[in-house]
Amino acid sequence: MTVSQYEVRFSELAQYAPWMVPTDWERIRRFVDGLNCPIRIMMARERILSHTFEDAVDVARDIETDRRLEREEREAKRPRGSASHSGALSRGQFQQSRGRSYRPHQSARPEYCGPSSGHGHQGF
Repeated sequence: MTVSQYEVRFSELAQYAPWMVPTDWERIRRFVDGLNCPIRIMMARERILSHTFEDAVDVARDIETDRRLEREEREAKRPRGSASHSGALSRGQFQQSRGRSYRPHQSARPEYCGPSSGHGHQGF
């Protein structure tokens, strides 16, 4: 779900529960809390600095656009393999890699991003 789609849904739900967002500050806080984790982390200061809900939404859209452009740029720079190579290991390569295990580096304190299903924004 994009930030724009989330904002529309958030506003629709806010109409049915105005006591949950009685002030612009509370509306901004709840909106930011419902964003997906990477955008929410980047929006932390907007909880304090945004004067209006619309300002917070604009910043979230800008962050989303910047992240998309960065991802597209990384993908464009990624070397492409030839069409004849499927990426599967040959028997010799497989034999060489046996016995080795790959474990990605994990930080001692992973960033907590809340109970998300991993499918975009968390809602109202």
